Amino acid sequence: MPRHGNRILDIGCGTGLVGGLLRDRAAHLAGIDLSEAMLSVARQKSLHDTLVRDDLASFLSATALRFDAVAAAAVLIHFGDLATILQSVANILDPGGLFAFTVYPNDKGDRLGFGPCINPELANAGCFSHGSAYIEAIAERSGFKLLEQGEVVHEFSAGHIEMGLLTVLQCR
Repeated sequence: MPRHGNRILDIGCGTGLVGGLLRDRAAHLAGIDLSEAMLSVARQKSLHDTLVRDDLASFLSATALRFDAVAAAAVLIHFGDLATILQSVANILDPGGLFAFTVYPNDKGDRLGFGPCINPELANAGCFSHGSAYIEAIAERSGFKLLEQGEVVHEFSAGHIEMGLLTVLQCR
C-alpha cells in the first residue's frame, strides 16, 4: 500500500490486526466488520479513524465514500463468486487505487474457477478457494489491472500452515 495521505478501507477489519499494518500508511483508516464483538476489540486499539458494523455487500453498495486503497485479509474466503464484490470495490476506489486481498488458492488445481475448500475443516467453516486465472479474469472485467499475485502464509494455527493467494489490483 502507498504511504501517507491515503484513505484506506480495511474490509473485515475484525480486531484490528491488519489495521495495525495499515495505520501509518493512511491519513484516514476506515474499518468495516459484521461482528460487534470484534469491532469492540478494534475500538480499544484506536487504530481506525472510523469503524462501521455492516455486512460487506450492503456497505459497498450504499457508501458514498471514496478510497485510495482497500485491504481484505481472510475475508473473501467466505464468498464463492467474487465478481460482484470486485465490481463494488472498483466503484469506491479512485482511479489508480489499490485493492489487496487474500483467498485460499483453488485446491482442486482449477485455476479458472472457485468452489468449497477440499480441507473439510475449512469447508465446514464455509470457506471457498479461488483459482488465480479466475481472479485475474473477473478483475479485468471489473476495471482492474493485476499488479501482483502470489502465495503467502494465510494462517498458522496448531502447528499447521495454511497457504493463501495474495492478489494486488489497481483500479483503472
